[in-house]
Amino acid sequence: MRFSAALLLWFVLTPWAQASSSLLHCTATDGARLLPTGALLHQPDAQNQATALWSDFIVDLTTGDVHWKLGPESTYQVIQRGDGAYDAILIPPLGNISLATAITDFIRIRKWWGPQVVFIAYDLSDVATGTCSAVEP
Repeated sequence: MRFSAALLLWFVLTPWAQASSSLLHCTATDGARLLPTGALLHQPDAQNQATALWSDFIVDLTTGDVHWKLGPESTYQVIQRGDGAYDAILIPPLGNISLATAITDFIRIRKWWGPQVVFIAYDLSDVATGTCSAVEP
């Protein structure tokens, strides 16, 4: 009994648990594609594939489940959990991809400045950035 009470107390007092909900609703606000010239191409949202994919999704930072508005649900692998503010890195499951793909396809969700939680998502040569807000289960 002491162990479970101590475990519960540890979880309640850890900064990650205090960071609020593990469910986040995220919306892309910007995106770009890397061109063969090395330049970044910004396009209107309707034409920007990076922004379109990440335009509206819900992520569970505990399980790695990602629910896209425009696509099927996926379960990502959570390879990093933060230290007080949201700071999570998620990659596609390694069973389906190589390690080389894992470093070009990932989502990072972090609370860098002030109260706003932000994300950056890389999908090979596309990048999307945006904001997230807590979702109560």
